[in-house]
Amino acid sequence: KTALEAAERQLQSAVRVARTANLPEVELSALSQLIAVGGMHSMYRTSAMDLLERAEYLARSLGRELDATVFLYSRWAAYAQGLENDRSRPLARRLLEQGEASAEPLVRAYGLQAWGLQRFSDGYMGEAYRHLSEASRILLTRVVRREEDPVWYDLKLLMIGMLAEATAMHGDPDGARSLLDTLEAVGDDPFTITVWATHTARAEALIGDPDRALRAAERGIAADPEFSFVFLGTYQRLVWCWARAMTGRDPAGATAEAERLIATYLLDPTRSGVSTFYGHLCEMWLAVGALDKAATALDRADACLDLYDQRYGEGYLLLLRARLLLTRGEPVAEVRAVAERCRTLSTERGTHLFARRVEELLATLDD
Repeated sequence: KTALEAAERQLQSAVRVARTANLPEVELSALSQLIAVGGMHSMYRTSAMDLLERAEYLARSLGRELDATVFLYSRWAAYAQGLENDRSRPLARRLLEQGEASAEPLVRAYGLQAWGLQRFSDGYMGEAYRHLSEASRILLTRVVRREEDPVWYDLKLLMIGMLAEATAMHGDPDGARSLLDTLEAVGDDPFTITVWATHTARAEALIGDPDRALRAAERGIAADPEFSFVFLGTYQRLVWCWARAMTGRDPAGATAEAERLIATYLLDPTRSGVSTFYGHLCEMWLAVGALDKAATALDRADACLDLYDQRYGEGYLLLLRARLLLTRGEPVAEVRAVAERCRTLSTERGTHLFARRVEELLATLDD
């Protein structure tokens, strides 16, 4: 019923009772549910690390290699979403190496998935797309219900969504939309709709289609009006603001709300995508002609990019920099230099979506 805080309290009690009674299998079951609820609410926050480590230890002590791998994966995800790359990269590498050494296909798939998503964050979309595609061929063969394995079930939903985003950024928006259609068909419970809406909205914002992004975000917000799924709900609400501004629907109010959401939910603690969403904020200010504010937002985006080293949106920020220069009437040679840098960087890293978008800008310069 998405009463997540109440569920969390009950499951914490269950974990304590099982551990006191020395019932490792019962404790592991309760931990699995507790971690899943925490993930739905705040995306495996770093405060849950002790739970994840305990669950991994119990699973390994019970000879459950796959379960132990899932908990290790969740720990990696928490660090990755918190932009603690010095901790997430070694865990992603460990998962990849464990998978390569394992006879269990799903353990291998988790290693491919973690490394693919790490490379996604690092900005190497060609490598990310290859690893995520290979992982999906294994992971999607396993069909379970959420009550049978809640952590794995939720991660599978997120995996489909992230593969769709990688597919879009790799240069195949139609393929991404096909994957998102598959995700939409999984179910109509609030969390599944939230996952679908978030990944659809984020992908469409980077593709540059505000109408599709708006429809997805509105459906997601309607499925969770109380903002229970704070982590994922933040992203869809930010894209909702972006889409409203880009389509002329109260752009001033939408931009102010986007600034508030970034400050409240992406900066303290810092969360994945902060530089990209400052880029969206820049694009919103550009849409209303507030060029100084657009420049300030873009400078913040670049600062976050350098500080946290999450570079999947770097090509997008360069595209926005070229657009800002052009709108300000700067010399065409300067605009072209930034645009060419965007195209070269994006092509080298396999982020073909941005390479193609900047080619449209270059074509206008040629004209």
